[in-house]
Amino acid sequence: MIINNIEYPNEIIEAIQNDSLVVFAGAGVSMGSPTDLPNFPDLAKMIAEGTGKEVDENHCDVFLGDLKAEKIDVNKRAAEILSDNCEKHNGMHEAIVDLFKAPEKCRIVTTNYDQMLEQVFEERAVDVSVYNAPALPLGNDFKGIVHVHGNISDPQYMVVTDGDFGKAYLTEGYAVQFLKKLFQTYTVLFVGYSYNDTIIRYLTRAMVRNTGQSKFVLTDDKEMNWRSYGIVPV
Repeated sequence: MIINNIEYPNEIIEAIQNDSLVVFAGAGVSMGSPTDLPNFPDLAKMIAEGTGKEVDENHCDVFLGDLKAEKIDVNKRAAEILSDNCEKHNGMHEAIVDLFKAPEKCRIVTTNYDQMLEQVFEERAVDVSVYNAPALPLGNDFKGIVHVHGNISDPQYMVVTDGDFGKAYLTEGYAVQFLKKLFQTYTVLFVGYSYNDTIIRYLTRAMVRNTGQSKFVLTDDKEMNWRSYGIVPV
């Protein structure tokens, strides 16, 4: 079936009809106009401005962890940068909401810190539950929007540095507990992620390849071997 000029496989269509789809939204969702927010490497560069440090784009989380170790409030800087630029949602945010049979039935998980998805629901006068890390719902029983890496409203809990990722996925493990059940229960469609995203590496190494339900990614990159991650490209 073709939705918004994209041909989706039957399994995704069935998941939409059965209310068993989760859309997993990444940075690419908020990069389009008029939102125009940076991806993670560009955000790291903006955070590092004035420090004299050069970002390693392949290890942005580690680089930002090093800045935090030098007493730079990385999380606060990230929140301020995004807050200053978070003004208007774009068509991709609306398209994600429109994938669901009804707005109140949505299940959207995002690693983005902005609140543009919430803005879509606000403009449509629809109430939706919103969860922010580390206070996450049950991964196998939720509806609404889940900011699995926190959001700009509470910078201290934003997952930005390698230390933050370590807490979310290892020592405190709140992201793992939520996502493990989610991937076991729902069909998942990743939107707005690239093959080399830090987030994708964490997720796939932690759990995606070893869980039962199908995982898909919306992508125009035909060269990358997404299936090695246990994810089917659409």
